[in-house]
Amino acid sequence: MADILNIFDAALNHVLADYADHRFILERDFVWTLQKQLLGILDAEHGQYTVFNDYPIERGKLNRGISADLVIIKKAVTRECVLSGAAQVELAAEFKFEPSPKRTDICGFKLPVVFWPSVVRDVERVRKFTEDNKARIGIAIFIDEHGRYRNEKRYSIGCHSEWRHLGNFNTDYLDVQMLYTVSK
Repeated sequence: MADILNIFDAALNHVLADYADHRFILERDFVWTLQKQLLGILDAEHGQYTVFNDYPIERGKLNRGISADLVIIKKAVTRECVLSGAAQVELAAEFKFEPSPKRTDICGFKLPVVFWPSVVRDVERVRKFTEDNKARIGIAIFIDEHGRYRNEKRYSIGCHSEWRHLGNFNTDYLDVQMLYTVSK
């Protein structure tokens, strides 16, 4: 289990190392970049696992599964095994992304994109995934490019979450904060 978390964190740190170069526009851009990095690591070093986006992890209404933004799963495990409870994903991750209001390539009138209750829901979802044995590890990540929420004391989530200051990446429009939550 720790191995999968280490793999995830290594891929995440690789993406974050040159964060400004990616110029993420949407949450999906970040997830896609991380997914590609994870696929590279898993294919090269851990052939028994793969990674999917929007993977059904719980049964929902009308035969639609309730999905996690990103999962790492053993290749031998099927979607039906996860949905029935016969197996679980190794890691399920949820993401939120708030662009900086100082960016000139994003229309300011579209901000904010993220509202705090949705961040809290993601944290609660990953905890539920692990509590219900749908995932061995749950991770919620909120990237806040300009610290909209970080500097407010009322925006604390609890002991399983930590704010990480990632820096400005030598720009005048970024002050990236990441809320990182792990549930096991």
